[in-house]
Amino acid sequence: MVGLKDRAGGELIYFSLSPENPTIIEHLASGGTAVILEGEDVVIRSAEPPVHVLSVLDAPITLRGVATFNTANVLAAVAALHGLGTPVNMIRNGISTFHPSATQNPGRMNVIDFVAFKVIIDYGHNVPAIKALGRALPRISAGQKIVVAHGPGNRTDANIKQFGAALASVYDHLILADIDPRGRANEETPGLVRAGALETGFPAASIEIIPAAMEAIDHAFSIIRPGDLLVIQVDEVAPILDRVMEHFKQVVAKA
Repeated sequence: MVGLKDRAGGELIYFSLSPENPTIIEHLASGGTAVILEGEDVVIRSAEPPVHVLSVLDAPITLRGVATFNTANVLAAVAALHGLGTPVNMIRNGISTFHPSATQNPGRMNVIDFVAFKVIIDYGHNVPAIKALGRALPRISAGQKIVVAHGPGNRTDANIKQFGAALASVYDHLILADIDPRGRANEETPGLVRAGALETGFPAASIEIIPAAMEAIDHAFSIIRPGDLLVIQVDEVAPILDRVMEHFKQVVAKA
């Protein structure tokens, strides 16, 4: 958000996934500070000697560099902490011990390994979030991608359809719940999500509407197969996580 730089107070520290970013090059040439991804390394560059913070492979939140949106978040966090004067060792320790788990970061890219397949719990409820996660999914699992999702009812019809189109661009099977209607009639929101997916040519047979979240989750577990990946979009994390862990215990008991 370089356009907001004039509204920022204090020292400007930019960050970028690319060391060749023209804004970064210009900023450094003028004596500024930037946090850059150089290969797999997070580096602080300024008029002083460069400071290596850590490899993104050692930042659990990036899933060993697979989740590039979280790599960008790591760069932003390093920039903010460096600007506050936090010692590099403290920054490194904090980032290397922060995991995308339901304990440390509930509802944010929580990956649960069922051995035969994987489940991700994530808030992602808008088009950019769906697409960002979608870019990472093929590197997490090669199998079928299934999602249990819902669209927020207080968006416009067009926005909800765009959400459905985004889901269709990422997943092989859509299970649409209706847990966030926000004033819309029952099943109106998932109907719009479905319509948006269908407009992209997504097969109708691969879309199911199951309004109740827990029933939708149970159904997803009934159709998932070895090698598949299930993404569950959450509204309230705790009850959904509890339901997922019930299935986890069942899978472990059968193993």
